[in-house]
Amino acid sequence: MEKKYFKGYRNSIKYKVNKDKYSYPNFWKAIDEKIADDAKIFVSADGVYNQLNLVLARREEYKETYDKSTAMLMGNPSFAAAGSDINMGNKVTSIDALPGAEEEIKQVGKLLNGKEWQTQIMVQEEATEQALKKMNSPRVCHIATHGFFMQKSKVDYKKNEITGDFADNPLLRSGLLFTGAGELLENNNIYDFNKKDGILTAYEAMNLNLDHTELVVLSACETGVGEIKSGEGVYGLQRSFIVAGAKNVIMTLFKVNDQVTQELMNDFYKQWLETGDMRMAFQNAKIKIKNKYQKPVYWGSFVLIGM
Repeated sequence: MEKKYFKGYRNSIKYKVNKDKYSYPNFWKAIDEKIADDAKIFVSADGVYNQLNLVLARREEYKETYDKSTAMLMGNPSFAAAGSDINMGNKVTSIDALPGAEEEIKQVGKLLNGKEWQTQIMVQEEATEQALKKMNSPRVCHIATHGFFMQKSKVDYKKNEITGDFADNPLLRSGLLFTGAGELLENNNIYDFNKKDGILTAYEAMNLNLDHTELVVLSACETGVGEIKSGEGVYGLQRSFIVAGAKNVIMTLFKVNDQVTQELMNDFYKQWLETGDMRMAFQNAKIKIKNKYQKPVYWGSFVLIGM
């Protein structure tokens, strides 16, 4: 399940296979046969199930009272180096500029401002790792940038002289890119990721101030990916933001289309602001995208975990 069938699941989405004949029989059929048609399902995902998108029915949502509705919105950092100038290796898919992410951030800010939220928008040079670390538990933290996860087997340990924690801890091999990340990647030294500004590793993300944050949106490629540890969930960005205090995290399991992401996020925020029901708003936004773009590669990447 963790190898052949999971690889098949990913490839069926990536290559837009019309009918995936293996995922349902191997991952869900045995469970589905034990569940009544009108049952309400609660899932505590473990192992490979952290990286599958299971379409579930609604459940009651955790509620917290907020005196102020504040939002930190960050997107399209100035990576300070052209994607073609960098030997990407296995670190990230690309570090090209993200004008679509900047537009996404501005549209979300406009929606929140229309509902009298206090928003802080940081794009390009202002979208820094330090600015994120200084935030004080906003109700919403929305980050639109490149994400990455380095497989342990793909890291060039000899070249970087990586030993100890760096070789063993997947929290040090996944993260988000911010302003200045290009220089760190050009130097090709994984040790600098935690020492210098530009790359927020999952390890660093655990120390963010998110104790009263209702939602973190990681609008980036593969933010939900991590190393699978049986009995311990997925080590990666999703785990780190929950540990930091976020009640809910929206993330992606594979590369997503910019235009589709903008449409989904806009519809999600509109419905959430109108109804106050985050989970239903997210589900309805995904259904709307699915009806417009039927291939799973367009809508299947987005997942919501948390309270």
